Amino acid sequence: MRDSITKDFGWKLFSLLLAGIIWYPIWRLLEGGGTETTRIPFTSPELQSQSITNVTVIAMSAAADVSNFKVYPDTVNVRVSGSLEDMTALRKSEIHAIVDLTDFAKSHELRKPVNVSVPLGIKVVRVTPPEVDVVVPKIKDSEPKP
Repeated sequence: MRDSITKDFGWKLFSLLLAGIIWYPIWRLLEGGGTETTRIPFTSPELQSQSITNVTVIAMSAAADVSNFKVYPDTVNVRVSGSLEDMTALRKSEIHAIVDLTDFAKSHELRKPVNVSVPLGIKVVRVTPPEVDVVVPKIKDSEPKP
């Protein structure tokens, strides 16, 4: 039993020291969480996050005319993150919130997820609300019913 502890003791001590060196920066990163700006040592540039409010939701469909569709709410708030350089260059007009109606059912009310398109280098963190209600107007008959 004693031989299993003392055999290759130098390698075991070296492995333990290496594990501590790897663990320490990760522990510091996790302990310092909760800030708006996050910096991961040696691997990525400083990340910034920003909230963009009142982004208009666009209904998109391949087959039907979407001009009659109503989306509620018609705007969403989007939280994005990216490098300081990318976030400085970001404009609200580059963020697009889209509701895909290409597979809509024949019902007159739907709940659909909001897909957000952002420029390269920017990441969507959160969309509020993540889903919207889509109201499809009823089609009126052209002939009166007897």
